[in-house]
Amino acid sequence: MNLSEPFVRRPVMTVVLTVSAILFGVLCYFQLPVNDLPTVDYPVIQVDVDYPGASPETMAANVATPLERQFMQINGLELVTSKSTQGHAQLTLQFNLSKSLVHSVQYVGGLNDDLIKHVGISVLNELSEQTATSRLVAEMSSLMLATRLIQNYVDQDLIDRIVRGPARLDHVRTRRVLDYIDQHLEDDLTISELAQVAHLSEFHFARVFATTMGMPPQRYVSQRRLAAAKKMISVGKLPLSEIAFRSGFSSQASFTRAFRRVTNMTPGEFRYYTR
Repeated sequence: MNLSEPFVRRPVMTVVLTVSAILFGVLCYFQLPVNDLPTVDYPVIQVDVDYPGASPETMAANVATPLERQFMQINGLELVTSKSTQGHAQLTLQFNLSKSLVHSVQYVGGLNDDLIKHVGISVLNELSEQTATSRLVAEMSSLMLATRLIQNYVDQDLIDRIVRGPARLDHVRTRRVLDYIDQHLEDDLTISELAQVAHLSEFHFARVFATTMGMPPQRYVSQRRLAAAKKMISVGKLPLSEIAFRSGFSSQASFTRAFRRVTNMTPGEFRYYTR
């Protein structure tokens, strides 16, 4: 006896079962949940530009609109939307589904732009090897990227107004900022926080600090933290893990790598030779 024999002998039953299966399948088909618009995550990039004091109209006409025109030339870009408020413009770039987010970032940055390529490499280095000022480096990188976009795509008249201001920090502001850094070396310092201490915008502060001190803020903070770490290691009262934490590192291993990169010796070796 094979499997098909009962169906051959009982054709009526076979027809009834077949019709039942078809009806059941049709009913189940109409019960399936179907969305008219499927949930799709489009590759999206958000660009923020700050110009303290500019009106929404100025931001829209002189910042957002020129950037939109330039961005629309990017291959694979489907939609650009912008929103302008007091001193701030936000642009959202949506790419088609065939464009990966990685390639979208490359198109926006410009593969032939050496400065943007350098900024990207710096960020990647911070992600692979933590330093005492990783957050400050990320903030400075974002400021450099925004500055590059403004220099290349925004009206020159607006650029001239943006860059006006003190070329150097005056003595009072310099002393205030340096004292604040020394008092908060164990905190998670940010460019925004230091700019508020100097009563300047983030863009102006980063520029005039580098001009005044001969180095960007994150490098100065890194040097100060390294000097403080050396002092704590020489005293010898705190374990290296605690010194690493106070120096802004998430682990002793990251602290050891950064310390060795600067001094050519590990914290343990430095403690041994300074006793």
